[in-house]
Amino acid sequence: MSSLCFDLSAARAVRLISALTGVFCLLAAPDCAAQFEAGDAALSQGRYSSAREEFAKIIATSDSTTNKFEAFLRMGTSFRGEDEVPKARAQFEMALHVVGISEEQVARARVRIAETHVVEMNYDVANALLVDVLESKSVSLESKVNAHLLVGKIFSNYGGVAAWIKVRDACAEVIALDAASEKARLTAHSAIVPALLALREFPKARMSLEILAAEASIPIEERLGFKIELARTLWLERQFSQARSELTQARAMVDEAGLVGEPRQAACAEIQLLVGLTFYDDSNFERAKAELIQVLSMPGQTHTQKPWREANLRLRLRNLIPAEEPELKVFFIGSSHTLLGNVPLLVEQIAASAPKGTPRIVSGDHARMGTGMRTYWMQGDATDTPRGKIAAEPWDAVVVEAFYRTSREDLAEFGDAYAKLARRQGARLVVYESPVLKSLPYPDGFVAFHASNIWLGRRLGVTVAPSVLAWMKFFGDSPEEQRLRELYKDGIHATSKGAYLTSCCLYSALTGLSAEGLWSPSEMSGEEARGFQQMAWHAFVETREAIQNPPQSH
Repeated sequence: MSSLCFDLSAARAVRLISALTGVFCLLAAPDCAAQFEAGDAALSQGRYSSAREEFAKIIATSDSTTNKFEAFLRMGTSFRGEDEVPKARAQFEMALHVVGISEEQVARARVRIAETHVVEMNYDVANALLVDVLESKSVSLESKVNAHLLVGKIFSNYGGVAAWIKVRDACAEVIALDAASEKARLTAHSAIVPALLALREFPKARMSLEILAAEASIPIEERLGFKIELARTLWLERQFSQARSELTQARAMVDEAGLVGEPRQAACAEIQLLVGLTFYDDSNFERAKAELIQVLSMPGQTHTQKPWREANLRLRLRNLIPAEEPELKVFFIGSSHTLLGNVPLLVEQIAASAPKGTPRIVSGDHARMGTGMRTYWMQGDATDTPRGKIAAEPWDAVVVEAFYRTSREDLAEFGDAYAKLARRQGARLVVYESPVLKSLPYPDGFVAFHASNIWLGRRLGVTVAPSVLAWMKFFGDSPEEQRLRELYKDGIHATSKGAYLTSCCLYSALTGLSAEGLWSPSEMSGEEARGFQQMAWHAFVETREAIQNPPQSH
């Protein structure tokens, strides 16, 4: 998606400040005006330390409330430019507490503080600040627009129907404002598209994409992205000929944009993949084969690239090209734990390194931020839903992510439903226990979630990929914070090491084999990788035994 989407970055703040320099200089004494000019120039050139020197002088010497306020905002912006988020927030908070500032200035400072909380994923704090801005009657349109867009950005990180509705509604507020700037409305159109697609409001998504793809003020390489997304939306609607028409236009835009190297390769591969998928989903498999095979040999495409993997998956699912080794065709259903670490790709890479005669894995996935098995099931069985995708293809295994907040009632109801659907299609279900919240009591909270998945495995007669148990083996009895951070990137999501340990568990659950001695990321030493592989195997064996041999009641 285009860089227009939620363009609330430090760079945007620098550009805005530079544009407004003349206004602020009119308010400043001659010395302050020169210092603002010098500081703004340093900001725009990325000389952040020099910029802070100028703004610090203004703060120390100016008697003007506005000058002090603007200087603090710029100080914060300089730290944002260096990704020093806590330091930036401290400066924005100092701006908020300058005596005598207006309601509009309060709103501007709150939006900037909220931005820092969004970066650190403190979404509740950020949202509370933005609600105050939106409810104020004395705030400018620009501040309200920025607040609406930032609310949209917050909820786009949650996923799930309720969150996507909030994204949609926040962006729609901006689009409907006649007095909003053209850039703000275009940014809102860009940001609303993922929400509309997630909510399956395809015609509305197409309307926004058509506006963006035709907007001359947007650089052509970004308009190309919108054109491809428009074709993808038509494909999801099964309007295959119309999708191919848009893709023909997109090919012409690649040449018009003068793209070269990696950007050109990526755009061409995505276009070619979509052409093949339109024929594939229209059951024209011979034509689909001819189109999809082209993706595999395109410049820049390897087995780790998404177009290559998707093309290869479709070709393998229908046996349109022969397999050299035994294969497992696996469909992953999950949330951010599946998505952010690219867990399906890691599992594929582990399997690809196994000795001759052992199964390779080709995978598809349906992963959305913050979305669990209940939400996915309730989406129905349309072709673009997980249920529709399970029913449409000859999968060998379906992996369903069990999220730590899922109740036993939901695990039972929807675990049963997915297991029956998978078996009806000739596939088996694998339960993937995703990481739990780092702040849960250790080890009790971790043990309780793992016990729920053992209970589910027994109930359904299915295999469990025990990542939580494997993580506990890594953490030990009383882990220090530094030890936890080796696997936790934030409060819940995995680092690359955490994702690899999880993927080793999934490999064992899918194949019944140990990952020991197989592929590991280049940044891991052989000794460290073997340790992770052994932990995953021992966790899998213990879990399998616990499912197959429950303790006898007396």
